[in-house]
Amino acid sequence: MLVSAEPALLRIDEPSGLFTSDVMDFWRPNYRTTAIVDGKLSLEAYLRAVEGTWKDYTEQGGRALSEIAAFCYHQPFTRMAHKAHRHLLSCYGQTTERQSVDEAVGRTTAYNSEIGNSYTASMYIGLAALLESPGDLTERSIGFLSYGSGSVAEFFTGTVTSGYSEHLRTDEHRHAVARRTPIGYDTYRELREYVLPSCGEDHVSPRQTSGPYRLDALRCHKRLY
Repeated sequence: MLVSAEPALLRIDEPSGLFTSDVMDFWRPNYRTTAIVDGKLSLEAYLRAVEGTWKDYTEQGGRALSEIAAFCYHQPFTRMAHKAHRHLLSCYGQTTERQSVDEAVGRTTAYNSEIGNSYTASMYIGLAALLESPGDLTERSIGFLSYGSGSVAEFFTGTVTSGYSEHLRTDEHRHAVARRTPIGYDTYRELREYVLPSCGEDHVSPRQTSGPYRLDALRCHKRLY
């Protein structure tokens, strides 16, 4: 993603709303290589963050809900975007009918529903899906909810620039999704359990993906890509 003073796709607007809370919903102790998660608490924390960021955003003079054409949420799974927007509408006395929620977030889930959870990237993948969907979004306001467990969140908006459609990479994105290779359960387990050496010796990583960038090797305690 390229950030520029003269953006081709979207201008980031002020203000932004912030929210944070000390919640032990997703964490990794030092003695573990994998994280521990409290799923129910994590969902509750996410929804509290949605409400909290919007409250801070509006108190600073942000746009009204009705002024925002679509919402790109952090999507650990795509239905979470629907849950988050339904919660936001409910908190502020707006209709939570399915059509209203789908119009706000439905177009942002196209890629995420195919590729699964991409963590921090999911919000921006949602933006890519939205901009590449049918319809003209020129000069329309888009809402963004960025979230991390623990928890910390930010809500901000951006305005779609004139001529944005000329800079989209729709074909490249769809090709990247289409070129994936399905794997079986045994292969998944093998990849999932693969551990890089931790004692510092040189190590060459096997090529496992078709993308242009990958971890190539470990040499002299350095990761080479």
